[in-house]
Amino acid sequence: MLRNIFLKTIRDNIRAILIWGILGGLLMLGVIKAYDSVFPEGPNKAKLIDEGYKAFNSLMIFSGKAVDIDTAGGYAHSKYLYMVPLLLGFFMLLMGTIIIRGEEERGSLDVLLSTPKKRISVILQKWCGMLVSLFIIVAIWGFGMLAGGASLTNSGVTAATAMLTALNVGITAMLFGTLGLLLGNFMSRKAASSWVIGIMAFTYFIKNIAYQLPNFEWLKYISPFYYYDESKPLARSVGTSAVSLAVLIGLNLVILVPAVLTYIKRDHGAYFELFKNRAAVKSERYQNTTTTGSPWLRNNFTFMLGELLPGTIIWGLSITAYILLIVPATDTYRQIFADLLKNSDLLQNIGFNVELTNEGILAISLFLILSVLAAIYAITQVALWSGEENDGHLELLLSTPESRPRLLLERFGATLVASTIYVLIQAVIFWVVALVSNVPVDFGKAAGAFFGLWVICAVVAGAGYLLSAFKAVVAVGILSGLILLSFLADLLSDLFKLPNWVVQLSIFRQYGRPIITGIDWTVQSLLLAICVGFVAIATFRFWKRDILN
Repeated sequence: MLRNIFLKTIRDNIRAILIWGILGGLLMLGVIKAYDSVFPEGPNKAKLIDEGYKAFNSLMIFSGKAVDIDTAGGYAHSKYLYMVPLLLGFFMLLMGTIIIRGEEERGSLDVLLSTPKKRISVILQKWCGMLVSLFIIVAIWGFGMLAGGASLTNSGVTAATAMLTALNVGITAMLFGTLGLLLGNFMSRKAASSWVIGIMAFTYFIKNIAYQLPNFEWLKYISPFYYYDESKPLARSVGTSAVSLAVLIGLNLVILVPAVLTYIKRDHGAYFELFKNRAAVKSERYQNTTTTGSPWLRNNFTFMLGELLPGTIIWGLSITAYILLIVPATDTYRQIFADLLKNSDLLQNIGFNVELTNEGILAISLFLILSVLAAIYAITQVALWSGEENDGHLELLLSTPESRPRLLLERFGATLVASTIYVLIQAVIFWVVALVSNVPVDFGKAAGAFFGLWVICAVVAGAGYLLSAFKAVVAVGILSGLILLSFLADLLSDLFKLPNWVVQLSIFRQYGRPIITGIDWTVQSLLLAICVGFVAIATFRFWKRDILN
């Protein structure tokens, strides 16, 4: 698979293709097969379905409108498929920022461009390789849907609807990979990734908010997730919208054209010049490493902290927008959940449980999401560390009399400080909004909940450093897969009746609902001890092994 750039791009992603494809395919299979256990045949089925509509629509800000949950396909759309493009979009944006800007920062693109290859051919072949990698993943998911539907009667899942659903997911997620490719021409890989994540989160919630606020309904048209929702091939009342599919394909092409043009017009290793009379803008890494007297260059700790801070601040401030949206609406959600819990048979079947206190509402509507985002944030920090080795930056540094254990510990210490800042930004905004909105909460328990978020960041980062110490090139992919499995184990534990020991392995289950029950210091201490163990093993392994081996 080294004949051309296109095939090599696919080969470089083969591990990610297998991890995402197999895990996603199994998820689709399990979700559709579980339909009969959620809505068992019998005289109460119609009542359960009616309750289901109310339950799903009460969470419209997260999942959008529920449709056709009287079929397995409609249920899969309403409960799980709404978030799939968001998860896959995260993977695609990382790929989109790596294939050009990432390889420039690494130096590997220099060698490729020294051969008689046209720039336009390079970027288009890499983009096509990214596209095919994505569609292999979603095709496997389509087969998982088809296998799940085949085990049920009147599931509404056919080969055509399964593959159209996979296509819909694919072109939506691809949009963020293409956007990452474009923004990489204007900024560093790290900055481009942060911006795309912010845009992705903003457009996702804007679409769902527009459904609830008629005066702002026009906002949904700026969100690609709206056009994704317009096509629901597994839901018979919605079906496939050719117009929406065409819009998503068109958006990909509209973003691809300037991505190609700005790439072929800019200097290699530089940012695109918006104004020709300006001096060439060198990359951020070039500027940082050539500026004398910078306080960020005093030692490895400050250097790593300087690398992490911009993305940390962007992440923290972006998430505060969600806090500003949820906390003032606590009373509204309490009334919605109160109406639902009057008939709770279905809610118990799908593992939905909520207390009607302020803390209970915030646990399900806010802190559940924040815990997932904390894990994703930690993965991005691990990606920066493993990228140092993958990009060849550690070779020069370690050619000096630099202690390897000290280097790793300083870098991990910077990661912990950045995680502290990330959590503190959210905590401060939460407390201010709660006071201004007159939403009484137990601030002691809230402090414990935010500390638990920091523990999640620390444990995930520690696991990432451990994986990087053994194989840096695949560390982020494996870590992402493990976090996804951990999330699914907690989310689907009641639905699939998972063994308790499996569920207890989930870091999200160990986080629990500290805003309600208070933080379990024994569990948190154990998690921190595990984190210390991860870092100790990583330090020893990094000290003893060859770089990139």
